[in-house]
Amino acid sequence: MSLRYGILGLLKFGPKTGYDVNAYFQHSLSFFWKAQTSQIYRELNKLEEAEYASSEIVVQYDKPNRKVYHITDKGSEAFMQWLNSYEEGDELRDSFLLKMFFSGFRDKKKSIAALEHYIETAENELALAEEESSEIQNTIPKNNTHRKYWIATSQYEIMHCKMKIEWAENTIKSLM
Repeated sequence: MSLRYGILGLLKFGPKTGYDVNAYFQHSLSFFWKAQTSQIYRELNKLEEAEYASSEIVVQYDKPNRKVYHITDKGSEAFMQWLNSYEEGDELRDSFLLKMFFSGFRDKKKSIAALEHYIETAENELALAEEESSEIQNTIPKNNTHRKYWIATSQYEIMHCKMKIEWAENTIKSLM
């Protein structure tokens, strides 16, 4: 259900195409909210059906026409109601940790190899998170209301990646 509000929040910044919304999810939001392109377009249609968003076709002569979405007053009201309510983050569902829990059933070398791969993935995620954080800090004006919140979420991801790396390294040491 939060995908709906993520999209509405993006539309509060201004009109966007489905392509624009998808790009935000793939780049700026992906470290804490993953969404597939098909989910985004399906949700945009549902938002229109619920009258939370409207769309218009923008004719382009040198490219295909664009469908541009706008948040409606009803959508803005629903978004603000959601934003002002408190909820915990979704429960953790991590298939890697589930596999680690049961790793006593497999060869220790395979567990170590899996942890090494986990570290490599987390290091790549960390590099992307640091790049995103740097981009926010270098391109978003300091007086932008949203800047501090965007920095806070990017710092969360950086700290989370570092924690994953440290945890995996410590786990490998404990298995030796």
